[in-house]
Parts: sequence; structure tokens; C-alpha cells
Amino acid sequence: MAIGEREVLDLDELLAGSWRLLLQTAARDPHEIDELIHATIGPVIDADVSSSADLVPTLRTYYAHEARTNATAATIHAHRHTISYRLGRIAELIGHDPQTPGGQSQLTLGLPALALRHATSATTT
Repeated sequence: MAIGEREVLDLDELLAGSWRLLLQTAARDPHEIDELIHATIGPVIDADVSSSADLVPTLRTYYAHEARTNATAATIHAHRHTISYRLGRIAELIGHDPQTPGGQSQLTLGLPALALRHATSATTT
């Protein structure tokens, strides 16, 4: 999935957990969502836009496959070393390692915020 593509958001998922918090935040102040994206995965998005590095799609796939490098590689048809390189590049860009719990908490909040921004921008344009 490219950076600007809309994700399919499940209604039950939107009403629970961090999604609910993100929706409430977006309803109060949409700019807060942009700030969250910028603070968590902004540099990764910038790298994808400037160099077509496929970091955001790799990260989405990595977390969708329970942070397993081999499963991610098989899904996106890349070598596992390529996935490891991309994860290392993400860590360099944001200062959080996507393979550690701390890094995962940052990134797994930024990715849904990005999906929410895309979903809301698609409905308002």
C-alpha cells in the first residue's frame, strides 16, 4: 500500500482502543493528528516521498505479520535482509527501533494516525 492510499478501517476496531482515542482527538483538533504523525513517523514518510524507499508499506506489513521479518519479506516479495535494512533505516530516521517494544509503541500509534488522516482527508475533498 502506498503512503497516500486509503486503508480499509473496520468499524468495530475504530470504536476500541487507540483508534477511539485517535478519533476523539481528530474530532477535537484535526491538527493534533498531524502533529502526532509528524512526531512518530514523519521522517519515515518524508523518506518515502523523497526516495520511494517503501518504508511505510514495509512497516505496515511488518506489524501486520506480528513483527516477523521472514513473513514480511515473503508478503512484499523482498529478501529478509532488505526488510532488516529498511527497519534499521526507520530506526535511524526516527530514533526508535521498530523491533523493540518502545519503538513499536511509537510507530503503531503513528501508523493508525496516518490512516485516519488519509481517511478523513478523502472524505473532505
